[in-house]
Amino acid sequence: MAILLGVRLTSLYKQSNRRVGVITLPGDSNYGNRLQLYASVAIWQSLGYDPEYLDWRRKTSPLVHPKRFVRSLLGGSRPLDGNEAARSKERTSAFERFGRLIPTKLVTSTSSIDSSDYSYFSTGSDQVWNPHSLMISCDASPYKRAYFNAVDPHELRDNMSWFFLGFAARDQRVTMAPSIGQDSLTKEELAWLADGVDNFDSLSVREARGAELIRSCSGREAMVVCDPTLAVEKSAWISVADDRVTPLGDYVLAYILGQQTEETEAAISLASLDGKIPVVQLSDRSLPGEPDAGPAEFISLVSHAGHVVTDSFHASVFASIFERPLTIVRRGGQGTGAMFSRLESLTKTLGIEDKVFHAGMAFDAPASEDYEGVAEAIAQERRRFMSYLAGCLERRGW
Repeated sequence: MAILLGVRLTSLYKQSNRRVGVITLPGDSNYGNRLQLYASVAIWQSLGYDPEYLDWRRKTSPLVHPKRFVRSLLGGSRPLDGNEAARSKERTSAFERFGRLIPTKLVTSTSSIDSSDYSYFSTGSDQVWNPHSLMISCDASPYKRAYFNAVDPHELRDNMSWFFLGFAARDQRVTMAPSIGQDSLTKEELAWLADGVDNFDSLSVREARGAELIRSCSGREAMVVCDPTLAVEKSAWISVADDRVTPLGDYVLAYILGQQTEETEAAISLASLDGKIPVVQLSDRSLPGEPDAGPAEFISLVSHAGHVVTDSFHASVFASIFERPLTIVRRGGQGTGAMFSRLESLTKTLGIEDKVFHAGMAFDAPASEDYEGVAEAIAQERRRFMSYLAGCLERRGW
Protein backbone atom coordinates (compact mmCIF):
# COMPACT_ATOMS: atom_id res chain seq x y z
CA MET A 1 0.00 0.00 0.00
CA ALA A 2 3.03 2.30 -0.24
CA ILE A 3 1.84 5.40 -2.03
CA LEU A 4 3.96 8.16 -3.52
CA LEU A 5 2.46 11.46 -2.48
CA GLY A 6 5.10 13.74 -3.96
CA VAL A 7 6.60 14.82 -0.63
CA ARG A 8 10.24 14.21 0.25
CA LEU A 9 10.74 13.62 3.94
CA THR A 10 13.85 11.42 3.79
CA SER A 11 15.72 13.77 6.12
CA LEU A 12 13.23 12.86 8.82
CA TYR A 13 13.84 9.11 8.67
CA LYS A 14 16.41 8.84 11.46
CA GLN A 15 14.71 6.85 14.17
CA SER A 16 14.76 3.07 14.27
CA ASN A 17 11.28 2.82 15.74
CA ARG A 18 8.92 3.35 12.82
CA ARG A 19 5.63 2.23 14.41
CA VAL A 20 2.62 4.51 14.38
CA GLY A 21 -0.67 3.88 16.17
CA VAL A 22 -3.67 5.08 14.16
CA ILE A 23 -6.77 5.93 16.15
CA THR A 24 -10.23 6.60 14.77
CA LEU A 25 -13.84 5.75 15.53
CA PRO A 26 -14.91 2.12 15.19
CA GLY A 27 -16.92 1.61 12.03
CA ASP A 28 -16.83 -1.94 10.76
CA SER A 29 -19.84 -1.36 8.52
CA ASN A 30 -19.29 2.26 7.52
CA TYR A 31 -17.77 2.98 4.11
CA GLY A 32 -16.42 6.43 4.93
CA ASN A 33 -14.88 5.28 8.19
CA ARG A 34 -13.04 2.35 6.61
CA LEU A 35 -11.86 4.41 3.62
CA GLN A 36 -10.44 7.27 5.70
CA LEU A 37 -8.76 4.71 7.97
CA TYR A 38 -7.20 2.99 4.96
CA ALA A 39 -6.04 6.38 3.69
CA SER A 40 -4.47 7.33 7.04
CA VAL A 41 -2.57 4.05 7.17
CA ALA A 42 -1.47 4.43 3.54
CA ILE A 43 -0.18 7.95 4.13
CA TRP A 44 1.98 6.84 7.04
CA GLN A 45 3.25 3.91 4.96
CA SER A 46 4.17 6.25 2.11
CA LEU A 47 6.42 8.10 4.55
CA GLY A 48 8.27 4.94 5.51
CA TYR A 49 6.47 4.22 8.77
CA ASP A 50 4.87 1.00 10.02
CA PRO A 51 1.34 2.02 11.02
CA GLU A 52 -1.34 -0.11 12.61
CA TYR A 53 -4.94 0.65 13.45
CA LEU A 54 -5.50 0.42 17.18
CA ASP A 55 -8.99 -1.05 17.36
CA TRP A 56 -10.23 -0.07 20.79
CA ARG A 57 -12.89 -2.43 22.11
CA ARG A 58 -13.26 -1.18 25.66
CA LYS A 59 -14.48 -3.86 28.02
CA THR A 60 -17.69 -2.65 29.62
CA SER A 61 -20.70 -4.17 31.28
CA PRO A 62 -23.72 -4.70 29.01
CA LEU A 63 -25.50 -2.42 31.48
CA VAL A 64 -23.63 0.63 30.17
CA HIS A 65 -26.14 1.22 27.41
CA PRO A 66 -29.90 0.58 27.79
CA LYS A 67 -30.02 -1.30 24.46
CA ARG A 68 -27.14 -3.49 25.56
CA PHE A 69 -28.96 -4.22 28.80
CA VAL A 70 -32.08 -5.37 26.94
CA ARG A 71 -29.97 -7.51 24.64
CA SER A 72 -28.19 -9.12 27.59
CA LEU A 73 -31.54 -10.00 29.16
CA LEU A 74 -32.55 -11.69 25.91
CA GLY A 75 -29.42 -13.78 25.95
CA GLY A 76 -27.67 -11.93 23.12
CA SER A 77 -23.95 -12.03 22.58
CA ARG A 78 -21.75 -9.01 21.78
CA PRO A 79 -24.11 -6.10 21.07
CA LEU A 80 -24.26 -5.05 17.45
CA ASP A 81 -24.83 -1.57 16.13
CA GLY A 82 -27.79 -1.05 13.80
CA ASN A 83 -25.73 -1.15 10.63
CA GLU A 84 -23.82 -4.25 11.65
CA ALA A 85 -26.96 -6.13 12.64
CA ALA A 86 -28.61 -5.38 9.30
CA ARG A 87 -25.71 -6.42 7.06
CA SER A 88 -25.99 -9.44 4.82
CA LYS A 89 -23.34 -12.14 5.09
CA GLU A 90 -22.04 -11.14 1.67
CA ARG A 91 -21.64 -7.50 2.68
CA THR A 92 -19.96 -8.57 5.91
CA SER A 93 -17.49 -10.63 3.86
CA ALA A 94 -16.82 -7.67 1.58
CA PHE A 95 -15.98 -5.44 4.56
CA GLU A 96 -13.78 -8.17 6.02
CA ARG A 97 -11.87 -8.49 2.72
CA PHE A 98 -11.13 -4.79 2.77
CA GLY A 99 -10.26 -4.91 6.47
CA ARG A 100 -7.45 -7.34 5.74
CA LEU A 101 -5.67 -4.53 3.89
CA ILE A 102 -5.37 -2.58 7.15
CA PRO A 103 -2.84 -3.73 9.80
CA THR A 104 -4.86 -3.91 13.01
CA LYS A 105 -4.18 -4.44 16.70
CA LEU A 106 -7.01 -5.06 19.16
CA VAL A 107 -6.84 -2.88 22.29
CA THR A 108 -9.11 -3.34 25.31
CA SER A 109 -7.73 -0.62 27.61
CA THR A 110 -5.56 2.47 27.32
CA SER A 111 -3.27 1.07 30.00
CA SER A 112 -2.33 -1.81 27.68
CA ILE A 113 -0.62 0.61 25.27
CA ASP A 114 3.11 1.11 25.83
CA SER A 115 3.67 4.45 24.14
CA SER A 116 7.41 3.85 23.98
CA ASP A 117 6.72 1.15 21.37
CA TYR A 118 5.58 3.82 18.93
CA SER A 119 7.03 6.88 17.25
CA TYR A 120 3.67 8.61 16.86
CA PHE A 121 -0.04 8.25 17.39
CA SER A 122 -2.50 9.94 15.06
CA THR A 123 -6.16 10.69 15.74
CA GLY A 124 -8.72 11.25 12.98
CA SER A 125 -10.10 11.80 10.57
CA ASP A 126 -13.79 10.97 11.11
CA GLN A 127 -15.75 12.54 13.97
CA VAL A 128 -13.36 11.55 16.74
CA TRP A 129 -13.95 14.89 18.51
CA ASN A 130 -17.73 14.86 18.26
CA PRO A 131 -18.95 14.82 21.89
CA HIS A 132 -22.18 13.10 20.82
CA SER A 133 -20.27 10.19 19.30
CA LEU A 134 -18.23 9.72 22.45
CA MET A 135 -21.38 9.34 24.53
CA ILE A 136 -22.59 6.45 22.32
CA SER A 137 -25.74 8.44 21.79
CA CYS A 138 -27.21 10.21 18.78
CA ASP A 139 -28.45 13.12 20.86
CA ALA A 140 -26.39 12.95 24.06
CA SER A 141 -29.35 14.20 26.09
CA PRO A 142 -28.81 15.17 29.75
CA TYR A 143 -30.76 12.08 30.80
CA LYS A 144 -28.49 9.76 28.82
CA ARG A 145 -25.42 11.58 30.11
CA ALA A 146 -26.70 11.03 33.64
CA TYR A 147 -27.30 7.34 32.88
CA PHE A 148 -23.75 6.85 31.61
CA ASN A 149 -22.24 8.71 34.55
CA ALA A 150 -24.28 6.66 37.02
CA VAL A 151 -23.64 3.22 35.50
CA ASP A 152 -20.12 3.70 34.19
CA PRO A 153 -18.55 7.00 35.26
CA HIS A 154 -15.32 6.14 33.44
CA GLU A 155 -16.93 5.90 30.00
CA LEU A 156 -16.57 9.53 28.90
CA ARG A 157 -13.21 9.96 30.61
CA ASP A 158 -11.75 6.92 28.85
CA ASN A 159 -13.20 7.93 25.50
CA MET A 160 -11.74 11.39 25.82
CA SER A 161 -8.33 10.02 26.79
CA TRP A 162 -8.37 7.69 23.81
CA PHE A 163 -9.44 10.04 21.05
CA PHE A 164 -7.37 12.97 22.36
CA LEU A 165 -4.34 10.65 22.75
CA GLY A 166 -4.10 11.24 26.47
CA PHE A 167 -2.04 8.06 26.93
CA ALA A 168 0.77 9.32 24.66
CA ALA A 169 3.60 11.77 25.18
CA ARG A 170 2.84 15.27 23.91
CA ASP A 171 5.41 15.10 21.11
CA GLN A 172 3.93 11.80 19.89
CA ARG A 173 0.47 13.25 19.25
CA VAL A 174 -0.55 14.00 15.68
CA THR A 175 -3.97 15.19 14.53
CA MET A 176 -5.00 13.64 11.20
CA ALA A 177 -7.83 16.00 10.17
CA PRO A 178 -10.21 15.12 13.05
CA SER A 179 -13.80 16.28 12.74
CA ILE A 180 -16.01 17.76 15.46
CA GLY A 181 -19.02 17.08 13.27
CA GLN A 182 -21.24 19.79 14.78
CA ASP A 183 -21.91 23.42 13.89
CA SER A 184 -22.35 24.39 17.54
CA LEU A 185 -21.52 23.02 20.98
CA THR A 186 -22.89 23.62 24.45
CA LYS A 187 -20.87 25.48 27.08
CA GLU A 188 -20.03 22.14 28.68
CA GLU A 189 -18.93 20.65 25.36
CA LEU A 190 -16.76 23.67 24.52
CA ALA A 191 -14.98 23.30 27.85
CA TRP A 192 -14.51 19.59 27.14
CA LEU A 193 -13.05 20.38 23.70
CA ALA A 194 -10.70 23.04 25.09
CA ASP A 195 -9.38 20.56 27.63
CA GLY A 196 -8.90 17.92 24.94
CA VAL A 197 -6.91 20.03 22.48
CA ASP A 198 -4.72 21.61 25.17
CA ASN A 199 -2.00 18.96 25.02
CA PHE A 200 -1.27 19.06 21.29
CA ASP A 201 1.62 21.07 19.88
CA SER A 202 -0.12 21.34 16.51
CA LEU A 203 -3.77 21.07 15.59
CA SER A 204 -5.53 20.21 12.36
CA VAL A 205 -9.23 19.76 11.68
CA ARG A 206 -11.28 18.73 8.67
CA GLU A 207 -13.80 21.58 8.59
CA ALA A 208 -13.52 25.35 8.89
CA ARG A 209 -16.31 25.35 11.47
CA GLY A 210 -14.27 22.99 13.63
CA ALA A 211 -11.36 25.43 13.60
CA GLU A 212 -13.72 28.24 14.63
CA LEU A 213 -15.05 26.20 17.56
CA ILE A 214 -11.52 25.38 18.74
CA ARG A 215 -10.51 29.04 18.49
CA SER A 216 -13.57 30.18 20.44
CA CYS A 217 -13.11 27.76 23.33
CA SER A 218 -9.33 27.59 23.62
CA GLY A 219 -7.77 30.46 21.70
CA ARG A 220 -5.79 27.86 19.74
CA GLU A 221 -5.45 27.90 15.95
CA ALA A 222 -6.11 24.69 14.03
CA MET A 223 -5.12 24.27 10.40
CA VAL A 224 -7.98 23.18 8.18
CA VAL A 225 -6.75 20.28 6.07
CA CYS A 226 -8.49 17.85 3.76
CA ASP A 227 -9.76 14.42 4.69
CA PRO A 228 -7.02 11.77 4.27
CA THR A 229 -8.98 10.18 1.41
CA LEU A 230 -8.22 13.28 -0.69
CA ALA A 231 -4.52 13.08 0.20
CA VAL A 232 -4.19 9.71 -1.55
CA GLU A 233 -3.65 9.63 -5.33
CA LYS A 234 -6.47 8.47 -7.59
CA SER A 235 -4.29 5.71 -8.99
CA ALA A 236 -3.93 4.22 -5.51
CA TRP A 237 -7.70 4.08 -5.08
CA ILE A 238 -8.08 2.43 -8.47
CA SER A 239 -5.61 -0.23 -7.37
CA VAL A 240 -7.84 -1.37 -4.48
CA ALA A 241 -11.24 -0.98 -6.20
CA ASP A 242 -13.30 -4.13 -6.77
CA ASP A 243 -15.86 -4.19 -9.59
CA ARG A 244 -17.60 -7.49 -8.76
CA VAL A 245 -20.96 -5.78 -8.00
CA THR A 246 -20.62 -2.87 -10.45
CA PRO A 247 -23.21 -2.90 -13.28
CA LEU A 248 -21.87 -3.06 -16.84
CA GLY A 249 -24.23 -0.44 -18.26
CA ASP A 250 -25.08 3.13 -17.33
CA TYR A 251 -26.53 3.72 -13.86
CA VAL A 252 -27.15 6.37 -11.22
CA LEU A 253 -25.66 5.63 -7.82
CA ALA A 254 -27.92 6.93 -5.04
CA TYR A 255 -25.88 6.67 -1.84
CA ILE A 256 -28.19 8.10 0.81
CA LEU A 257 -27.45 7.84 4.53
CA GLY A 258 -30.31 9.92 5.88
CA GLN A 259 -34.02 9.55 5.42
CA GLN A 260 -35.49 9.74 1.95
CA THR A 261 -36.99 13.21 1.50
CA GLU A 262 -38.88 14.90 -1.30
CA GLU A 263 -35.66 16.70 -2.14
CA THR A 264 -33.73 13.44 -2.33
CA GLU A 265 -36.37 11.77 -4.48
CA ALA A 266 -36.50 14.78 -6.80
CA ALA A 267 -32.73 14.75 -7.26
CA ILE A 268 -32.68 11.01 -8.02
CA SER A 269 -35.57 11.38 -10.46
CA LEU A 270 -33.84 14.20 -12.32
CA ALA A 271 -30.48 12.42 -12.46
CA SER A 272 -32.09 9.18 -13.72
CA LEU A 273 -34.29 10.97 -16.28
CA ASP A 274 -37.41 9.91 -14.38
CA GLY A 275 -36.22 6.33 -14.05
CA LYS A 276 -35.06 5.81 -17.63
CA ILE A 277 -31.55 5.19 -16.29
CA PRO A 278 -31.28 2.36 -13.71
CA VAL A 279 -30.71 3.51 -10.13
CA VAL A 280 -28.40 1.59 -7.80
CA GLN A 281 -29.49 2.34 -4.23
CA LEU A 282 -26.87 2.01 -1.51
CA SER A 283 -26.68 2.84 2.19
CA ASP A 284 -24.81 1.66 5.29
CA ARG A 285 -27.82 -0.45 6.29
CA SER A 286 -27.78 -3.26 3.71
CA LEU A 287 -31.40 -2.73 2.70
CA PRO A 288 -33.21 -5.15 0.36
CA GLY A 289 -32.10 -4.70 -3.23
CA GLU A 290 -28.80 -3.04 -2.35
CA PRO A 291 -25.57 -4.56 -3.72
CA ASP A 292 -23.35 -6.46 -1.30
CA ALA A 293 -20.61 -3.86 -1.48
CA GLY A 294 -17.68 -3.37 0.83
CA PRO A 295 -15.38 -0.33 0.71
CA ALA A 296 -13.49 -1.65 -2.35
CA GLU A 297 -16.76 -2.22 -4.22
CA PHE A 298 -17.95 1.21 -3.08
CA ILE A 299 -14.98 2.84 -4.83
CA SER A 300 -15.82 0.99 -8.04
CA LEU A 301 -19.52 1.88 -7.86
CA VAL A 302 -18.69 5.57 -7.50
CA SER A 303 -15.93 5.62 -10.12
CA HIS A 304 -18.12 3.99 -12.81
CA ALA A 305 -21.42 5.74 -12.06
CA GLY A 306 -23.03 7.85 -14.73
CA HIS A 307 -24.22 10.11 -11.90
CA VAL A 308 -23.85 10.11 -8.11
CA VAL A 309 -26.64 11.46 -5.90
CA THR A 310 -25.61 11.57 -2.26
CA ASP A 311 -25.86 13.19 1.15
CA SER A 312 -22.52 11.64 2.12
CA PHE A 313 -19.22 13.44 2.62
CA HIS A 314 -17.09 10.54 1.40
CA ALA A 315 -19.25 9.70 -1.60
CA SER A 316 -18.83 13.37 -2.62
CA VAL A 317 -15.07 13.05 -2.10
CA PHE A 318 -14.75 9.99 -4.33
CA ALA A 319 -17.10 11.37 -6.99
CA SER A 320 -14.81 14.41 -7.09
CA ILE A 321 -11.64 12.32 -7.24
CA PHE A 322 -13.04 10.36 -10.20
CA GLU A 323 -14.84 13.41 -11.65
CA ARG A 324 -18.24 11.72 -11.87
CA PRO A 325 -21.40 13.80 -12.37
CA LEU A 326 -22.48 14.66 -8.84
CA THR A 327 -25.56 15.98 -7.08
CA ILE A 328 -25.29 16.65 -3.33
CA VAL A 329 -28.47 16.70 -1.23
CA ARG A 330 -28.92 17.66 2.39
CA ARG A 331 -29.34 14.73 4.74
CA GLY A 332 -32.88 14.07 5.91
CA GLY A 333 -33.80 13.09 9.43
CA GLN A 334 -34.01 14.58 12.90
CA GLY A 335 -30.80 16.14 14.18
CA THR A 336 -28.93 15.93 10.86
CA GLY A 337 -29.03 19.62 9.94
CA ALA A 338 -25.76 20.38 11.73
CA MET A 339 -24.01 17.63 9.80
CA PHE A 340 -23.91 19.60 6.56
CA SER A 341 -20.90 21.70 7.63
CA ARG A 342 -18.42 19.06 6.46
CA LEU A 343 -20.01 18.95 2.99
CA GLU A 344 -20.23 22.72 2.85
CA SER A 345 -16.52 22.95 3.69
CA LEU A 346 -15.70 20.34 1.03
CA THR A 347 -17.69 22.05 -1.72
CA LYS A 348 -16.04 25.40 -1.01
CA THR A 349 -12.57 23.87 -0.89
CA LEU A 350 -12.99 22.09 -4.23
CA GLY A 351 -15.12 24.77 -5.88
CA ILE A 352 -18.12 22.50 -6.43
CA GLU A 353 -20.80 24.53 -4.62
CA ASP A 354 -23.00 24.38 -7.72
CA LYS A 355 -23.41 20.62 -7.25
CA VAL A 356 -25.55 21.13 -4.12
CA PHE A 357 -29.21 20.49 -4.90
CA HIS A 358 -32.09 22.51 -3.49
CA ALA A 359 -35.74 21.55 -3.70
CA GLY A 360 -37.50 23.31 -6.54
CA MET A 361 -34.30 24.23 -8.35
CA ALA A 362 -33.85 23.52 -12.04
CA PHE A 363 -31.58 20.55 -12.64
CA ASP A 364 -28.27 21.83 -13.98
CA ALA A 365 -26.69 18.84 -15.75
CA PRO A 366 -23.64 20.79 -17.03
CA ALA A 367 -22.87 21.95 -13.48
CA SER A 368 -23.04 18.41 -12.13
CA GLU A 369 -20.50 17.32 -14.76
CA ASP A 370 -18.16 20.33 -14.58
CA TYR A 371 -14.87 19.56 -12.83
CA GLU A 372 -12.76 22.33 -14.25
CA GLY A 373 -10.03 23.13 -11.74
CA VAL A 374 -11.07 20.43 -9.28
CA ALA A 375 -8.07 18.14 -9.90
CA GLU A 376 -5.79 21.12 -9.25
CA ALA A 377 -7.72 21.96 -6.07
CA ILE A 378 -7.36 18.37 -4.84
CA ALA A 379 -3.62 18.42 -5.60
CA GLN A 380 -3.28 21.65 -3.65
CA GLU A 381 -5.14 20.20 -0.68
CA ARG A 382 -2.94 17.10 -0.84
CA ARG A 383 0.18 19.28 -0.67
CA ARG A 384 -1.28 21.25 2.21
CA PHE A 385 -2.09 18.07 4.12
CA MET A 386 1.38 16.62 3.63
CA SER A 387 3.04 19.93 4.48
CA TYR A 388 1.15 20.00 7.77
CA LEU A 389 2.16 16.42 8.54
CA ALA A 390 5.80 17.16 7.65
CA GLY A 391 5.73 20.10 10.05
CA CYS A 392 4.52 17.84 12.86
CA LEU A 393 7.41 15.44 12.27
CA GLU A 394 10.01 18.19 11.89
CA ARG A 395 9.13 19.67 15.26
CA ARG A 396 10.28 16.46 16.86
CA GLY A 397 13.43 16.42 14.72
CA TRP A 398 12.49 13.13 13.05
